[in-house]
Amino acid sequence: MQDPRVLLAAERTLLAWSRTALGLIGFGFVLERAGLLMGAFGLAPAADESLTAALGLAFIFLGVVAAVGASVRHARYVRYLIDRDGPVDYRSLYSVALTMALGLLGLALLAVLLFIGH
Repeated sequence: MQDPRVLLAAERTLLAWSRTALGLIGFGFVLERAGLLMGAFGLAPAADESLTAALGLAFIFLGVVAAVGASVRHARYVRYLIDRDGPVDYRSLYSVALTMALGLLGLALLAVLLFIGH
């Protein structure tokens, strides 16, 4: 019999990674756009603008990796627990789908900023 606290702790960990990924994506977006704003006001040369854009895109990519990686790792861990201890009454599909959607939307934001944003 599986202790439900183990599965709930795994889900809390997944949600913590989701918050981390969201923070990274949000910070990356702000950083990417800050370079454009500083350039528009003449506060930074074009080199600084491209540097902040590159750093912002890197943070967004890191957030995408965190979200997708957390989803995959959580799904594998739950599958391992189910295989080890037998069926349990646990439905993590919502949390995994939410975190995976966060990663996919972050990837879409990255694509928009790379190909359309400039």
